[in-house]
Amino acid sequence: MFAQDPRSGLVIDKTEEIILRASSGAVLIDVPNIVGLESVEAENQLRLAGFDPVIQELTDPNIELGRVISQSVSAGEQRPAGASITIIVSLGLGQVAVPELIGLDVTEARVALARADLQDVQAEEIFSEAFEPGVVVLIDPPAGTMLERESVVILTVSKGPEILIIPGLEAIGSTDPAVVEARLQADGFVTRIEIVELPFEDENDGQVVELRPSPGEEAFPGTEILVLVGDALDEPPTTTTSSTTTTTQATTTTVATTTTSSTTTTSSTTTTTTTTTDGG
Repeated sequence: MFAQDPRSGLVIDKTEEIILRASSGAVLIDVPNIVGLESVEAENQLRLAGFDPVIQELTDPNIELGRVISQSVSAGEQRPAGASITIIVSLGLGQVAVPELIGLDVTEARVALARADLQDVQAEEIFSEAFEPGVVVLIDPPAGTMLERESVVILTVSKGPEILIIPGLEAIGSTDPAVVEARLQADGFVTRIEIVELPFEDENDGQVVELRPSPGEEAFPGTEILVLVGDALDEPPTTTTSSTTTTTQATTTTVATTTTSSTTTTSSTTTTTTTTTDGG
């Protein structure tokens, strides 16, 4: 009994009728069957039925992650509105954190994933100046992410720095400086223009005449390519005739002639021969 009329304490005639009101108890509601449902859907059904769901989690390799394993009150039983119903939700094989793999050799990374009960897929190889070939540069999902055991982690591995071939003007298809610069920059190079002087009316005036380093050489992205652009003279060079004056200096040589007077004295020697005749 929860009420009466007239209320207690009043003085009434003993023949007057007293009305008593008795409670029929709490309203009972049938508990729905939520086993096997996704946890979110199970919660919604319990709330719509008028119950208060309480979630607990349990590792179960036989039940898919996130699905209801059991409920504390069997389906079809009755409980008052607002009663708490506990549901056990599967964690599947159990969750593990993705280990830090960036910077590891791909073989070492795979060993680390296997130890964590995770699988790996090598998605692709990319060029990287920061990492040696064969080293993990990216992982998806990132390190620290909680995954169900045996989930897949995608590895991206370095191919090392990219090696580019410097294209020639023939391959570029133009000697126009703007076109040449645009192509080189699109290939990953840095360009710098330098003007070189050309003869008067040279056909390469205003055009690229040379690339340095030379086309065909290997280079890393970001290498500076010197683009030499010709600049022909505005007028032909002036020819200057050089006049040479030769001065001949006359030299007069005076020859002094000295006449020496020689006196030759001839001595005349007279020889006298005396002949003696012997008379006998």
